Amino acid sequence: MLGGIRLDGLADGFPLPSQAALQPFLSTSDLERCVTAPAEISGMWSVPREPSSLRDVSTLLLGAGVAAALRLGLGALLGLPHQKTFGILWSYGFQPVTEIGDGGRFSYPDERYVSTLCRLDLPGPEGVAHEKRSWVTGLAQGQRLSVPAVRGKATVQLQLADAPGPPDGPS
Repeated sequence: MLGGIRLDGLADGFPLPSQAALQPFLSTSDLERCVTAPAEISGMWSVPREPSSLRDVSTLLLGAGVAAALRLGLGALLGLPHQKTFGILWSYGFQPVTEIGDGGRFSYPDERYVSTLCRLDLPGPEGVAHEKRSWVTGLAQGQRLSVPAVRGKATVQLQLADAPGPPDGPS
């Protein structure tokens, strides 16, 4: 496995990861006002095989997460990237939530990191940054994409598929 990413959705009784992470820093009213979306991109990781591969694989995985959000009609996504991955979210159109923290920035998970609460509004594909929009939209529509990665040394194939429903008839 080269990497992974999660698309966490709101569920009864379970906060989004950023809501839980920022609770010690914010009042309840600030959490309710600013840390809101139906889902969040989180848990992005990859195994670097060379300096550029972390960015390549993480960038593709984030695109797949944004495409899944579009396909599901989620409307908005949150993210809480630290300073080393903030640029990846920014490249898709995520914007800092500047009304809280220091322009949306927090020392999280500890003082070595500066993490920024970001939001991507997705009223449709136009919410995605222009240079990423066509391939993210294609992926959201079910197209299979082959994307060069790891400085052209590998090809990543991406395709979103609906999960199979329960079997019809008696079991």
